[in-house]
Amino acid sequence: MTLRLFYIAVVLAMMTLLPFFPTSGFSVEEAEPTVAAPKRKEREEVRGKIIKIDPAAKRVRIVPGIFGRDKEVRISTRTEITVHGRRAAFSELRTGDKVRVVYVHSETKEKTAEVIEVV
Repeated sequence: MTLRLFYIAVVLAMMTLLPFFPTSGFSVEEAEPTVAAPKRKEREEVRGKIIKIDPAAKRVRIVPGIFGRDKEVRISTRTEITVHGRRAAFSELRTGDKVRVVYVHSETKEKTAEVIEVV
């Protein structure tokens, strides 16, 4: 019994002290600098109603529901716009349209729409 307690005490002491000793052959100065991987653009989706269209800035503001915060997305030349299943132009979007928007965040935290679908 005392031998078992001795082994438990030794293991606990090693677990407590071992993190403070550097491992052999490893030095922080010798470590290769790690290059941060480029961030993958995460796609997000919002469904709601268009509450504002700004044709000059090519932006659309969408409110997802009663308690949702509105989101403003930028329309690019690559944004695919469909109205009831057919391709459409930005000028065909109307305030009050129910939409599904898929967007990505840019490096400047701006939301750029990839898909706008009027349902």
